[in-house]
Amino acid sequence: MAANVTPIFTLTPNFGRLNGSVANTNLDGTTGQYYTFFTAGAFGSRVDMIRYCFAATSTAGVVRIFHDNGTDTPRLLKVFLVPAAIPSTTVEPASDEWVPKVPIVLGTAELLIFNTNNSESVNVFAFGGDY
Repeated sequence: MAANVTPIFTLTPNFGRLNGSVANTNLDGTTGQYYTFFTAGAFGSRVDMIRYCFAATSTAGVVRIFHDNGTDTPRLLKVFLVPAAIPSTTVEPASDEWVPKVPIVLGTAELLIFNTNNSESVNVFAFGGDY
């Protein structure tokens, strides 16, 4: 059986980002409001890091990241615990990042989507590239 012994690298950067603010407490990946913040390219993609940053005050809650392959129900991939924060000149807004131990590899046109538990403005980013 032949094996691919040649390393593959991404060809084009793919930086996904979106702002969402509609509260959704669902964990099923389909009910309520979800936001698509990363779409894989024509030959698939790789995501090396996901980050969120609130645009204003946050109350304790969560931001949920889902993987959507377009055929099955989206699957929960990561949950960020969000601390309460009132940004000022001495307090940063709530933010965090996740660098998975193994990069997230997506097939053609697969999506990363998110929802937020509270009705507050949050920015979500994906750092990766297309094959």
